[in-house]
Amino acid sequence: MAGCQRGDGVIMRVGDKTSIFDTKAMRSWRRSALNLSRVRKVQFQRGLMSGGTCEATAYQEFGPQTGAVCVAWALP
Repeated sequence: MAGCQRGDGVIMRVGDKTSIFDTKAMRSWRRSALNLSRVRKVQFQRGLMSGGTCEATAYQEFGPQTGAVCVAWALP
């Protein structure tokens, strides 16, 4: 994902190539991530998955509030 780096924290994906995820869900997750980053020093990033479509878009098409998280880390 452009702008996101492995090892720099959990990536809250705001959307994919096909759709943008639910604003209310992502706002709630962002608040939680900010609280975690203050209390536990957990890092997080926000990014758009611009290269493909994931299952979150399919869920969203049927109505549920949808968001996505990616935990990417660098392997030794």
